[in-house]
Amino acid sequence: MAALINESIVAVTDKNIVENSPKEIVSKSKTYNIVYALLFKELFGVDLINEFKASPLEMNQANDFYEEFSDYKENRQPRGRI
Repeated sequence: MAALINESIVAVTDKNIVENSPKEIVSKSKTYNIVYALLFKELFGVDLINEFKASPLEMNQANDFYEEFSDYKENRQPRGRI
């Protein structure tokens, strides 16, 4: 998991990648990868979120998505057998 997060940090902060990729794609990728980093922080206590250098909007979106994910995770009902 740590390797995947480190790759995602490079993918959205590397100057060459950021300059040659559509800004909207980089921003959305950063937001979704921060959601993953929030889960990583919860599971392992390792906080890499600041490494993404996110804007306030990206952080707010990521936090909203993670909060929604957490709600679903806590309220999940077991599936019956088919």
